[in-house]
Amino acid sequence: MRMALRVLLSLLLVCSPLVSLAGFGGKDLVLPSVGRVEGVGGSQFYTTIWLTNPNGAPLTVELQFLRPAQANPAPLTVTRTLPPHATREFTNAAETLFGISGVVGAVRLRADEPFLAASRIYNLPAGASEAASQGLFATGIPVSLAVGADESTTLQGVTVDADFRYNLFLVETAGQAATVRILFNDADGVTRAQQELTLQAREPRTLSVAGLVAPGVLVGGTAQLSVIGGNGEVIVTGSQIANQSQDASGFEMAFDALEGVEGPMGPTGPMGPMGDPGPIGEPGPAGATGATGATGATGAIGATGATGATGEAGAAGATGAMGATGAVGATGATGATGAAGVTGATGATGATGAAGTTGATGATGLTGAAGATGATGATGAAGVTGATGPAGATGATGLTGAIGATGATGDTGAAGATGATGATGDTGAAGATGATGPTGNTGATGATGDAGPVGPTGATGATGPTGATGAAGTLLFANSNTTMAIPSGIETTVLTLSATTVAGQQVGIDGVVELEIDVTATPGVLDSRIRIRRNGVALETFRLRRREGTTGNIRYVIPFNWVDTPPAGSNTYTINVLGTPSNVATVNAETRTVRLIVTGP
Repeated sequence: MRMALRVLLSLLLVCSPLVSLAGFGGKDLVLPSVGRVEGVGGSQFYTTIWLTNPNGAPLTVELQFLRPAQANPAPLTVTRTLPPHATREFTNAAETLFGISGVVGAVRLRADEPFLAASRIYNLPAGASEAASQGLFATGIPVSLAVGADESTTLQGVTVDADFRYNLFLVETAGQAATVRILFNDADGVTRAQQELTLQAREPRTLSVAGLVAPGVLVGGTAQLSVIGGNGEVIVTGSQIANQSQDASGFEMAFDALEGVEGPMGPTGPMGPMGDPGPIGEPGPAGATGATGATGATGAIGATGATGATGEAGAAGATGAMGATGAVGATGATGATGAAGVTGATGATGATGAAGTTGATGATGLTGAAGATGATGATGAAGVTGATGPAGATGATGLTGAIGATGATGDTGAAGATGATGATGDTGAAGATGATGPTGNTGATGATGDAGPVGPTGATGATGPTGATGAAGTLLFANSNTTMAIPSGIETTVLTLSATTVAGQQVGIDGVVELEIDVTATPGVLDSRIRIRRNGVALETFRLRRREGTTGNIRYVIPFNWVDTPPAGSNTYTINVLGTPSNVATVNAETRTVRLIVTGP
C-alpha cells in the first residue's frame, strides 16, 4: 500500500474558502474537477486554471477536456504558449478555453518540459464580485502517481453523518479501462461498505459515499482503492463537505514519490542493522517425549578418600570369677573392646593343602525385559488450611461525647377545676412535652487498639499441574548478494522463502532489494515495482519511479513490508522485481534480503 501522503482536493458543486496547496511539477498532469454549472438556490459555479512555466524558454501546453461518463479517446484540445518564467490565469476556463458549460469533468495537461498547473472551482452568485466567492483549490497531479494493476491507495476523512458528507473523484489516466474496488472502513478499520466500478479510457467519475452507507456508520474513516482488473491507471481524490455551511475540505490519495530530475545518487551506505525481532509468540504445546537416548559410558571412579583416625580404645574391664552356668540370659550390650594384648610369636606355617578343582562357570542368564513404566501417581490432596490466629485485643473505648444542653421546659398544662371538698377531683391532663434540646457534638473516636498477632501460616497446598505450553513464534530468513539481471518489462523472482502455518497464524514479511541501473543518456528513467507473492498470487506491490540526471551506474534500495494471513499448510513466498527502463542499458538486482515472522495460535 502506498506509504506517503498526497494532498488533493475534492468536491464539486460545494465550496469553501480558498486553501493553498503545494504544486506537483511534471510534463503530464491532471486537474480532476473542472467545469461550469448552475447549482441549487441560484448558485453559479466556475473554474479558474493557472499555468506556470518555470523554464528559461517559451513552453506550449496542451489542454484536453475529459467528459464524464464516457471514454475520451479524442478529447477536445486547445494549446496555450507561456513565455519563460511566466504564469497565465484563465478565468471561467470551461467556457473561455473549451466553450463548454453545463458539465463538470477533468482536464489533462501536457508539455515537453515540466510545468505547474492548478485550479479553483468556486461559487459566484450573479452580480457578486469575486471577493464574495467560495471555492476549493486543486493542484495538477502527475499521471505517474496513478495506481495500476495490483496496486492500491488510501484516502482519509471519510465521514457521512448529520454534519458531513463525502465525495470521491476518480480519473483514468493511461488510456485503458480499469476496474477498481473501493473498501470504506470506519475509524477502527472495519469495512462498512464497498463498491466496484469500471472506468473507461480517460473517464472522470464522481462517487457520492452518502448513497452507500447510512448516516453515522462512517465517521473519520478511510477509503481504500485497489485496481483489480484492466490495464488502466487511476487517480482518486476526496472531499468532505459540511452540510450546513457547505465548507469543503480536500483529501489526496497516498503516493510513492514525485517525478522530476534528480541529482546523482551518492554511494550506497552500509546496510543498517536488522531491526529487533518481534515479540516471541506464546510457546506451543509440548511435543511427544522422544525415545530414551543410549546410556552414556560409566565415568571413572573417583579416588578413595583418606581413612579417618582410629578412636582411642576403652580400658579393659576386670575379669569376673566364673560362676555356675545358669540359664542363658538375654544377650547384653556389647562391652567396649579391651586393649589388644601383646601379639604372641607366630607359629610355624602349616603345610598348604591341595587346591580343589575349579568348578565350571555357569551360563549367564538372559536379561529380563524392562518393566513398563508405572502410571504417574495422583496429585496429592491439598494441605489442611492452618488454624486461624487468635483475634487481637479490643481497642479501648473512645471518650463519651459531651452531654447536649437540656431542652427548654414545655408549657405547664392548665390546672384542673377545684372539686368540691370531699372526694379528690380527677387529675388534670398532663401538659405538652417540651421540645428536645439539640444533640451535643459526638466525642472524638478513641484510638484503635493494637492488632492481634498474625496466626501461623497454613501448610502450602500441593502444586497444581502445569498448563499446556503455548505456540512459539518462528523466524525465517533468506538473502543473496549475487547479481541477477532484471529483463525490461518481465517480472523476475529474486528471493524465495517458504513457511508452514496453521489456521489463524499471521506472517510478517519485510526486507529490502538493492537495484543497480546503467544510465546511458539523460534523463534515465526506471519505473520499478517490488511485488510480494504467496503461492504465485500477488499480495502487494511497492512502486518507485526514478528519474536520473546523470549517466553511469547508479544504485538505490527499495524497502518493503507486509502482514499476511495465509491458509494452513506450506506456503511459498516470492519477492519479484518488475522494471520498465528508458535510456537505461541494464537493470540488476544486487544485495537483497527477506525475513518472515510467523506468529499466532
